[in-house]
Amino acid sequence: MFPSQIIITLVGNEQVGKTSLISTFTNSEFCENVPSTLSDQTFSTELLPENVSLRLVDTNKNNPESLLNKLEGCDLVCVLYEIGSSKSLQSIVEFWLPFLEENGYTQPVIIVGTKNDIVHEKEDYETQNKMNKILMGLSLNFNRIELCTKCSAKNPQSVFNFFLTAQEIALYPLNPLYNVSTQELNPNFHQALLEIFKICDQDNDNLLNEKDFDYLEFKVFNSKLEKIGYPTIVKTISDGTFSGIQSNSITVEGWIYLCKYFISNGSRRIIWKIIRTFGYNNEFIKIKNVSIPEIKVKPEESIEFTDEVIQFLEEKFNEYDQSQEGFLTKNFFEKIFFYEGGFPYVENWMNCIETEKNNRITLNGFISIFQLKLISDTNNILKTLVRLGYPNEISKMFKIQRDKLIDFEQKTCNRNVFVAYVFGSKGSGKSTLLRSLINEEYFPIYLSTTKTQIVANQITNLKSENEKKNTLILVEYINETNIINSSRILNCDVAIFLYDRGNVDSLKYIQNIFNKMKISIPVVLIENKIDLPKIDYKLKSKDMQNFLKAFNLKKPLELSLKDYSDESLFFQEIIKRAKTPWDYMLKPKIQPLKYIIPISTAVTIGSILYFYLNKKKKNKDN
Repeated sequence: MFPSQIIITLVGNEQVGKTSLISTFTNSEFCENVPSTLSDQTFSTELLPENVSLRLVDTNKNNPESLLNKLEGCDLVCVLYEIGSSKSLQSIVEFWLPFLEENGYTQPVIIVGTKNDIVHEKEDYETQNKMNKILMGLSLNFNRIELCTKCSAKNPQSVFNFFLTAQEIALYPLNPLYNVSTQELNPNFHQALLEIFKICDQDNDNLLNEKDFDYLEFKVFNSKLEKIGYPTIVKTISDGTFSGIQSNSITVEGWIYLCKYFISNGSRRIIWKIIRTFGYNNEFIKIKNVSIPEIKVKPEESIEFTDEVIQFLEEKFNEYDQSQEGFLTKNFFEKIFFYEGGFPYVENWMNCIETEKNNRITLNGFISIFQLKLISDTNNILKTLVRLGYPNEISKMFKIQRDKLIDFEQKTCNRNVFVAYVFGSKGSGKSTLLRSLINEEYFPIYLSTTKTQIVANQITNLKSENEKKNTLILVEYINETNIINSSRILNCDVAIFLYDRGNVDSLKYIQNIFNKMKISIPVVLIENKIDLPKIDYKLKSKDMQNFLKAFNLKKPLELSLKDYSDESLFFQEIIKRAKTPWDYMLKPKIQPLKYIIPISTAVTIGSILYFYLNKKKKNKDN
């Protein structure tokens, strides 16, 4: 969608010829006597295919307030200087361009040399060479400058041609598309092209075949580009880039190259026609997109997807799973979100979700990624859903669950996403537990954890086929002793304490933690490595019972991650305890605090996820 009117504002020193240019264009002839400043002049023009009207705005340098008002909202500014005056050109360098930058002007700029009809002597040509070098330097250093040209108000045809060119630049600006200094497409434009590619890729094979390209042409131009033709397009791309064509279809790389080709060959109108047809403005924000208000979740609340979104994601997964094997390859997954702006930190997320042995993503893993992103980056993941084609209102995407304290008091829980922190001594099996949640194979060699780990998966209740799947998120901290007695511990739905059946110090480690705890939280005690012989803990059965009773603990769950064939039953038990925390509360010995998240001090699980991912991204970038 193009604007209905183009506003061009002319600025420059006094007597430089601003008013004369507008007067000549208005009257189609040069006028000797013109006022110091003209009022705005509006023209209904059919010179351009878009049939937009043109408004020319005259200015006075000596009235700064009026000058700023006239610059506000214009589509292009023409900065004028007198060709025969180096001082006039110097004022552009020293005043006008800095003035535009200081006042936040971001639209295209044309530098116009006026009074081109004057015949100069030989020495003047030497001056002109110096001035041309200055103009060249300006074009390189001020990226808003789209054109440096010359014009004479005494030549109506040159004035007509100048304003026609100015309209074209205002309608089809180069700067938002292309960085001249780096010779690369600007990121937002590049992203818009990827989104358009995906929309036109009707059969979702990551290629534009002739049928897909016909769809693009008819949508944008209401007809095929007969003068160009698909075979010509294919040849142009093939000649320009090795990876642009595959099976006589256009790849993403080929599509990007084609757009660069149009830009470099002066066909910016084609590019902007495509961009605006698909609903983008000059900042490549989709005009037709429903704006998503900032979603705020209080620390004591939680956010989840609705059943509609889960169903939508399942349908999307099946649509993308072209082989119908129940998996998405990593490369295909990355391409999907490459079109959507790049799913943030996708490489790191691959370590957080369920994949099969060939590193292909399962449906559970696919949904888990979205659940994690909903918690850590709410607004962006909702925008991603819109881009993927979610058809309903924003309000139907998510539900904010009430304060967990209310659940606790009323002994009811309607949540389906649960966070568990995993604690234990070194070698107790914390990392192995996390890996088992995402169905990774048992790894017998101990590797010390050096950074916080987060995994997530969908847990099915095998006892009730009709019950919804729950999302379980496990977090392992490297500085767990700092977490346990801080308000962060209250962000989890249940705390898992793991000890090694074959290591006496492993249980003592947990006992020492419990003795120092000041916060009452739901706890699951796990005796891991039950495949090993049980050693003498110097703790008789009665003493163990007293220990459990003292802290209001249930009997430890027994687990062997080495031999356990179906961890899903174990994780169902974790979900059960997270849903009924009132039955599994630790009774601390020291000044117990209520099971509630302090709004002023709590760090949400979302912020923890956000920090974790940003840290991983920085590590990757370094």
